[in-house]
Amino acid sequence: MQTQRTNRFHRSPVWTLLILAALWFGPARAVRAAVVQVTADITADTTWSATNVYVVSGYVVVRPGVTLTIEPGTVVKFESQAELRVEQAVLKAQGNASEPIVFTSWRDDAYGGDTNGDGPSTGAPGDWHSLWLHDIVESQSVLEHVKIRYGGSWGGGSLYLYATDLPLRFVEVTDSGGYGIQTYNSSPVVEDAVVGSSSGDGLYFQNGAPTVRRSRIEGNRTGIVSYSAAVGLEDNEIVNNREWGVYFTYPVNAPRMTGNTVTGNRRPALS
Repeated sequence: MQTQRTNRFHRSPVWTLLILAALWFGPARAVRAAVVQVTADITADTTWSATNVYVVSGYVVVRPGVTLTIEPGTVVKFESQAELRVEQAVLKAQGNASEPIVFTSWRDDAYGGDTNGDGPSTGAPGDWHSLWLHDIVESQSVLEHVKIRYGGSWGGGSLYLYATDLPLRFVEVTDSGGYGIQTYNSSPVVEDAVVGSSSGDGLYFQNGAPTVRRSRIEGNRTGIVSYSAAVGLEDNEIVNNREWGVYFTYPVNAPRMTGNTVTGNRRPALS
């Protein structure tokens, strides 16, 4: 005699309702962040929080003496050719390992979702211009645990430092349409960074005395270019770049290079 087995969960309407409720209210139904358009210069102390996605349109300046604070986990997106310039002001952008601050294209759905409403899409190198730091108030500023993606329109740096020595720690700059990090008359210490997949050079230093430590520079045109600068390179991985690993031109003095791995590049180094 066969015994018919029954599944009480399958037959229970209460169980069915519980499953539907879990699907509806679970992670797949996460609340979409509000979108805040940034179209005008920032003229008063301002805080950007992770509960919003900020979209920069055009050329926006953080005016002298003003503080812009960006909280961990915040996503800042840029429309075509847009730029955020911090001009003799304070930038406090301190993410952390689990909640980095992200600067990216408004077409990049990987962070902040489908902000521009065009359906599934990714950014492209050169979608926006740059995060530009000009003679900022270094003693009060910080740029740490940030990701910068798809900038570098016009062939410039996705991150540009002008007369600014601000330390850059745990900064990841990828898929630039120009340089990854570009500096002029600046001497930053770049530590534990990742700079990769740039259409131009990974790091381009002109004048100043920058130092790069414990960083991975990969998949750029040339890994690091030093033009009339006194550059120090310590314990970096400079690998798989399309041209030179390191290129020095008009060096101020002999480059300081210790403990670096320079391999897989088309040509290793020239000074």
